[in-house]
Amino acid sequence: MSGSRSDRGRERRSRGIRASGRPSLRKRIARGRRSLLRRLFGPSIPEDIGLSYRAEDGLAPEAMRLGPWVTWAVGALALAMILWLAVGFGARLWRQSHARPLLRAADSGDAERVRALVAAGVDVNAADPKGDTALGAAARRGDARMVAMLLDAGATPTPEAVRWAIMNGHHDVLKALIRAGADPNTTCAWDGRCPLTEAVRRGDAAFARELLARGAAPSPDVARLARPPLHTAAADGNEEIVRLLLEHGADPRVLWQARTPAQIARDGGQTGTARILEEAEAAHAQRQSR
Repeated sequence: MSGSRSDRGRERRSRGIRASGRPSLRKRIARGRRSLLRRLFGPSIPEDIGLSYRAEDGLAPEAMRLGPWVTWAVGALALAMILWLAVGFGARLWRQSHARPLLRAADSGDAERVRALVAAGVDVNAADPKGDTALGAAARRGDARMVAMLLDAGATPTPEAVRWAIMNGHHDVLKALIRAGADPNTTCAWDGRCPLTEAVRRGDAAFARELLARGAAPSPDVARLARPPLHTAAADGNEEIVRLLLEHGADPRVLWQARTPAQIARDGGQTGTARILEEAEAAHAQRQSR
């Protein structure tokens, strides 16, 4: 009895059917290929697709395996994708491996080493796996000479470098980056500071004017801890910068901690500055009422 059962099982498997009655793996693969062909060519599959089949699979001729040229094309495409990924990954590793010595040299202030690496063809904008660049390292340290050298060598003034200059208070580095083409509206994520807030905080009217000329927003949408530039100038009583910001469209009615710039100036005893801001508020209200 057991021998006859095993014979029947082998017989069923030889016909390409599992003992459970479900289609064999070969059948399911063939049907899957048929489904793929329908997606590629629609209901009518071209006759020259080059299909072949095995009669014992119990399938109709249209559900057969792909022909040789289709298999070759799919294989070639897969190989090309593998090569493309390998080349891209290898190039990335090469750039990162060359970025580390340049980043270390810039971070340590080794100008000679930086010159040698750049002269040897190392990409001055190469980043390590964390995204750090030589320019960012120099900006973080406040090394204005190194920053100038890297910019002259073709380094891109990135937002990362600008943020480091702002956060660490390196005003000369910030100026160099802005003059090299950095975005004047770059903000620090943690406190919303931007180049204009730093220029106003330092009372640098000339740099504030330069930033505004380069497209800095006079009333930036600063976040959380940072004061808007007009509020900062009002608190300091810096009438020159207050007038400069108002001339470039700063809104005198903007609230920061529920107070306008005029209120901050008045509370700080800056009566002259408060008067300028109150007049600006009145003129703004008059323009809106027209």
